Amino acid sequence: MSKKRESKIQKRGLYLLRLLLAFLMAPYLISGTLPSQAATVVEQGVVTREQVASGLNTPIKAPSDTYQLSITITGGGSGTVTDNVISSINCGSGTCLYDLNSITEVNLTANPATDSVFTGWGGACVGTGTCTLTMSEARSVTAAFDVPVEVTDFDLLQSVAPPTWDTVPGDLTDSFTMTLNPTQEWYYLNVANLVANRDLKVGYHPFFVQSVPNQTDWFAFWADKGVTAEADPDTWQSWMWQIINGDQPIFYLKVDDTGGGQSFMLVDGLIKDTSPTHDDTYLRVNGTYLPGKYTFTGTISDKLGTSSQLPVDITFKLVQYQLTVNKDGNGSGTVTSNPPGISCGTGADCQHDFDANTVVTLTATTPTSSSFTGWNGVGCTGTGDCVVTMSTAKTVKATFTLNKYDLSVIITGTGTVSSNPAGIDCGSSCDHDYDYNTIVTLTATPASGWSFFGWSGDLGGTTNSITITIDDDKSVAAVFKQYFVFLPAVRNDPLFVDYFDYTDPNLVFNNWEIVPETGATWFVLNGGFHGKHTVVDRNAKAVAKIYSPRMPASYSVEAKVQLATGSVAGGRGGLLFDYLSTTQTYRFGIVPWSTVGTNWVVQKRLPPPADTWALIASGLDPVHINPGTAVNLLRVERVGTQIRVYANGSLLWSGNDGTYTNGRAGFNIGTPTVLSSGEFVEVIFDDFVIDSLP
Repeated sequence: MSKKRESKIQKRGLYLLRLLLAFLMAPYLISGTLPSQAATVVEQGVVTREQVASGLNTPIKAPSDTYQLSITITGGGSGTVTDNVISSINCGSGTCLYDLNSITEVNLTANPATDSVFTGWGGACVGTGTCTLTMSEARSVTAAFDVPVEVTDFDLLQSVAPPTWDTVPGDLTDSFTMTLNPTQEWYYLNVANLVANRDLKVGYHPFFVQSVPNQTDWFAFWADKGVTAEADPDTWQSWMWQIINGDQPIFYLKVDDTGGGQSFMLVDGLIKDTSPTHDDTYLRVNGTYLPGKYTFTGTISDKLGTSSQLPVDITFKLVQYQLTVNKDGNGSGTVTSNPPGISCGTGADCQHDFDANTVVTLTATTPTSSSFTGWNGVGCTGTGDCVVTMSTAKTVKATFTLNKYDLSVIITGTGTVSSNPAGIDCGSSCDHDYDYNTIVTLTATPASGWSFFGWSGDLGGTTNSITITIDDDKSVAAVFKQYFVFLPAVRNDPLFVDYFDYTDPNLVFNNWEIVPETGATWFVLNGGFHGKHTVVDRNAKAVAKIYSPRMPASYSVEAKVQLATGSVAGGRGGLLFDYLSTTQTYRFGIVPWSTVGTNWVVQKRLPPPADTWALIASGLDPVHINPGTAVNLLRVERVGTQIRVYANGSLLWSGNDGTYTNGRAGFNIGTPTVLSSGEFVEVIFDDFVIDSLP
């Protein structure tokens, strides 16, 4: 066989072999998978995105068909570029290079970080959407990330007559505080010195009402101006209703660059959106705007189209005026206000700043020491509440006067009463007004032949000089009595008719003792004694009588009487008094007995020759004079011809017996029998008093 023929056969065999291999590889090419041993013998094929994603990025054709994808991250922000199928593509910074097979399709997605925005593709892609490329050649893409547009500061300006502006205190990071005067119809607002991280988009950036101080007050405020849901659609009130609900801009931030740089203006939203010519008028605020803190939130954009939210807090407050309360007078008191702020007493809260047009009610209160005598200033008079409308700074005076109270002195008997401080100096009755809490010393001076008996009413005691505090009206009585000499006389024998006068209070006569307790007095100018005096009968069967002579026509005898424990049964103590009628001498006494069935008796002494005691009345109660029993208050009164006998406040007997001409009064003790050795009768008399009666 010739070599030429042999060459043809070989070529034909090689062709058939190739055809067979192509036939055998066809299913793998269609399914996207290839056995590794076949990859080097395929001349040409198509690599799908799924094959690349599964790791088959080695070209099945010649190595010269691999192309490079370059991704570069740019800008001041941060983010990543990824492919949602080809997981190996994930570029977060700098430049990332990827070798991809020919005809591979990539879909790149830009993922900005939370503090950044994606501003667009560069290179092989444009715009901000998904970047789709077929790797038929080397490709280069840039992804720009930037921080959002941000306004970090500006000055808020106010004016009542533009173009003269004043800076509103505060800043963008906290709050601006603007003071309003209700008398001002309009305030105009603007901005200056705005600082942003890049130029803002030229045009109008809308701001909406986001929060108000109080929803109820907010809608009530506008309702007073006719701004309600029912407002006529053709009126400004209807549009304003949408503004206050946050549905339409309340103002715009206008950005202009016609002057060679950016300028800014706050444009009133109501006027711009409702006027026929859409005028640019400064944002207006009425002087009566509802006070409180507002948040207005706007959407601002830059020239690249990125945007962010900008909250602006503005606190409106009314201008305040100071209300001053001055206190006058020598008294004390407190002035308080409603609404609170003034509490002018002993402290220093006598001034307070109130919002303009606040209606303040001032109330004056006083302690018992003082009286409120009236207002002066700001149109307030009288003693009622003072109502002040704070349209300007105002001052009001409140006068408090120290109360004066009356001290009246009534004098019984003959004598005078004087005072320190001066005011009282009288011999019958007088009075004087003293300031509250004045301490007054009263001094009683008896006339000749009289003695000072004591004070009564709002004072008590027997000392001539005494003090009283004038914290209310006071009434005092000073009692003076005539000078009666009280000399003790002891009669130790019923047949012995004379009476012996002694000046020794500790007398001892025939074993009868009169012993005053420590501090007790025997001689008292008005008669009697104060303090306990114990009279003891040691061995005599007789009646000891002690008298005060020269009694007036009407008088009383009184003492507290107690039979001491250990006294012999039948011992007794009582009060005696004598008086002489025109025909005979009478002696009456209260003689409480210890005999069964009789606790007290009233007797009359029959004159000689009988010279005995005759029983007039007797009873059981209320006198109990048995040894060791309770103290009994005994009293005898004589007024004219009327005789009255009392025990413990109860009238025991009364009667008439002759015409009084002279008499004596005193007390007695007695024994039923002659006492044996060691026996005794002890009667305790306390506060024995002989007193003249009117």
